[in-house]
Amino acid sequence: MSIFRLLILGLILLFAAASGAHAQDDTIELPDNVPAVIINGTASYYDSYGPEKALHLTVNLYDSGFNQDEKSSLVAKWLRDNGMKNVTESKDHLAIDADTDVQTVATVFGIAIDQYGIGTILYYSNSKPPNIPIVLNGIIKKIDGLDSFQSEMR
Repeated sequence: MSIFRLLILGLILLFAAASGAHAQDDTIELPDNVPAVIINGTASYYDSYGPEKALHLTVNLYDSGFNQDEKSSLVAKWLRDNGMKNVTESKDHLAIDADTDVQTVATVFGIAIDQYGIGTILYYSNSKPPNIPIVLNGIIKKIDGLDSFQSEMR
């Protein structure tokens, strides 16, 4: 194959890769953000959780020690830009609180919030890890408030 054909083929592949990028290619999962009671099968699926239900989230950040306030501000802005309300940064810039609803969480994080049962008690939870923009990878550690399981059950 001639160098010219290789060059054209390379440009075509580069263009296809750039134009065919999906939104999920720009995101990454937070793998530790699904309760163990769902992963190990202790809880069983019951039904979807109402889209209008209110949620209070706490976004926990890694302590990088360097430009922590700027990183916290970046995440807070992203939360506000995506419809979260009452976004408040902690004084140490390691946590951000926000109020939202199930529909907004589903849209922003690419997940569903469903109801699960253990015995006769119902809980709500995400069934898979939330997605965050790849630019926030290494900044966001975990998102609390996506489930109602008690911490002692994990």
